[in-house]
Amino acid sequence: MNVEEPVRKPQFAGRFLPVEAEEQRGLLEGWVTPVSSGPRAAGLVLPHGPWSDIGPLVGAALSSTRLEEVVVLLAPNHLCRGPRATIVSEGTFVLPTGNVPIDNALAESLRALGGLTELPEVLGREHAIEVLLPLLLAAQPRLSIVPVVLHDLALPAARRIGHALADAVVARGGVTIIATSNLAHYVPAAAVGAATDGLLAALAPGDIEGFVGALRAREKQHDGAIVETCGLSTLLVYLEALAHLGGVGEGRVVARGQSRDPKHPEGSVVAYASLVHPRVPRH
Repeated sequence: MNVEEPVRKPQFAGRFLPVEAEEQRGLLEGWVTPVSSGPRAAGLVLPHGPWSDIGPLVGAALSSTRLEEVVVLLAPNHLCRGPRATIVSEGTFVLPTGNVPIDNALAESLRALGGLTELPEVLGREHAIEVLLPLLLAAQPRLSIVPVVLHDLALPAARRIGHALADAVVARGGVTIIATSNLAHYVPAAAVGAATDGLLAALAPGDIEGFVGALRAREKQHDGAIVETCGLSTLLVYLEALAHLGGVGEGRVVARGQSRDPKHPEGSVVAYASLVHPRVPRH
């Protein structure tokens, strides 16, 4: 590690995941089985949240495909502050279970192509990236990442950034794109299927138009009630990038789950899902 690089220490250990390395490793060994052969992952959709909720779901996805050594991780800006599309191009995440450097060359390429804003401080207030990093590192010990944090992108902006991401990934080669999103926040447990089935039906084939249509249909179905997809911008950019990459196979839903948020009304849950889009050989 370059001693001049920023060191990014955990900010959310003890809240969303255990503090101690031994406890983390014990959980990771039960959830993640590294895959060293077979189809590589072009992209994944993974949930974020407390490990007790999302660990097995993320582990199921990571244990079903081969993660590339370089990952572009698209995460939501939960506070919706600052520029709508930000990136961090330098530094190393120092975790209890190992270090994860940022791939500076790919980050700089994506920043320039996508018109993203460099904003290192965004990592200090966002948990989604931090909670996933130990899981990704367990699946790919040679991991490096490019962290991108997004919020409230209009569809044209998401398409532009997704296209730029595809160009940067093609130029770099050997990259998995991950979007982290929770498909529905604060819906009755009995309504999870209605709130998420349409989204998953469009996410699996990588159909951005179908996905937008499913969102609009959900709005009508719930009669104006807000049903939030946390990380919506990450999914729009992800789908657009996959569409331009080529060589991406039909995705599949690997795992689904839900958990109740104690801060919201009884019976209201967060809906999670993990999907994998495999890379297919070019002929």
